[in-house]
Amino acid sequence: MKLKFKLILLKLFVFLSLSYNQDIFDSIQISSLMKKQDADILYSLGHNNIKNNKFIEAIQNFKEVINLNPNYINAYIKNSIAKIQINDFDGAIEDLKNANKINPENSNANYQLACVYLLKNMQKESLENFTKAIENGYNGSNALYFSGLLKYLSSDFESAIIYFSRTIEINPRHAQAYNDRACAKRKIGDNVGAILDFQEAINLYPNFVIAYNNLGCVKLSIKNFEEAIKDFDLAININPKFYFAFNNRGKSKFMLEDFNGAILDFLEAINLNNDYYFAYNNLGTAKAKTEDLAGALEAFNKAIELNPKYGNAFINRGTIKELLRDYEGACKDWQKALELGQNKAKEYIEGCGSK
Repeated sequence: MKLKFKLILLKLFVFLSLSYNQDIFDSIQISSLMKKQDADILYSLGHNNIKNNKFIEAIQNFKEVINLNPNYINAYIKNSIAKIQINDFDGAIEDLKNANKINPENSNANYQLACVYLLKNMQKESLENFTKAIENGYNGSNALYFSGLLKYLSSDFESAIIYFSRTIEINPRHAQAYNDRACAKRKIGDNVGAILDFQEAINLYPNFVIAYNNLGCVKLSIKNFEEAIKDFDLAININPKFYFAFNNRGKSKFMLEDFNGAILDFLEAINLNNDYYFAYNNLGTAKAKTEDLAGALEAFNKAIELNPKYGNAFINRGTIKELLRDYEGACKDWQKALELGQNKAKEYIEGCGSK
C-alpha cells in the first residue's frame, strides 16, 4: 500500500514537473508571438503616419518596432523614408546600412540607399547602390533610369544610352527616359537619333516643354532654323515663362538675320530671369548687329557683372571697345578672355601692339 502510494506521488510529481516546463515553453512562445504582433501593429501605425505626413510620429513608431525586433528590415527601410521627408539624410543612410547588414541582397534597401546618396549628390555611392539593386532584382525601371542619369552626369554617354534603353524596354511610356536618351545621343553626335527620341518623348507627353526646347536646340545646331523656331514657339505656348526657349528662339532668329526679333526674345528671357547672363551676352551680340554699340556694351557689361568668368563676353566686349576706339580696353578684355581659357582670344591679341 505504501509502495503504491509512493508510485502515485511520483507520477503526480513527474506530471507536475512536465506541466511546469510546458507552462514555461508556452510563456516564451506567447511572449515572442506578442512581440511580433506588437511590432507589426507599430509598423502599421508608422506606415499610416507616413501616409498622413506625420513623419516624427512615424520615426518613433519604427524606433519602437526595431527595439522589439532588431531584424525587422522593412522598419529600417520605412524609417529611412520618414527621415528623408524631414531632410535627415544621414539618419536615413544609417537605417539603410543597418537594413543591408541584415540582408545585403535586399534590392529595396539598395534602391532606397542609392536614392538618398543621389539626394546628397554623392554620385559614385548612388550609382554603386543602384547597380546592386539591379543585380539583386529590383523590380522597377527607376533604378535603371537613375543609373543612366548618373552615367550621363559623369559624361559616360554610351553607358547612359544603354541604361535609358533598358529603362524604355521595361517602361515603354517613360517619356523622361526618351528625352534623356536623346540628350545622350546628341552628345555623341547622333542628331538623327536624338530628334527621333525627343519626338517620341513629346508623343508620350504632349506638354513636355523641355523636350520641345531640346528638339529645337538640335535643329538649331544643324542649322534648321525655321523648324527650330516652331519648336521653341510650342515650348513658349505651353509655358510662357520658360526663358530658355525665348533665348534659344532669339538665337535662331539671329541666325536668320532677324536681329530685331532676336533682341525682343533676348529681352523677354532677361525679363523672366534677370540673372541670365547668356541672354545678356546674346543681346549684346544682336545689338551690335543693329549698330547699337552703346546698347551692346551695356549688355556685355551686365553679362560680365553676373559672371566674371564668362570669357566669351570679354571677347565680345573687347570687340565693341575696339569699334569705339578704346584699344587699350579692348586688349585688356581679350587678355582676360585668354586667361579664362578662351584660346580664340589669341588672334585678337596679336594686333594689340600695333594699335
